[in-house]
Amino acid sequence: MTGNIALYTEGGDDVGWLGKVEGNKGTLELVKDREIGNETTYVIVGRVSDAAGNSTDVWIIFVTK
Repeated sequence: MTGNIALYTEGGDDVGWLGKVEGNKGTLELVKDREIGNETTYVIVGRVSDAAGNSTDVWIIFVTK
């Protein structure tokens, strides 16, 4: 699998975390001074493709307490 993954605010601002896709796993890594806030809506956005060229978009919304 190849692809990309990123963390955004609901308003579309890139939070600045490091995203990577390796094998069948996508990872977002916290960057110092880029912590997420309370009572905020975030969106994880990505696209992954397999060796045959099939791709899918990832869109996950979550809210912190």
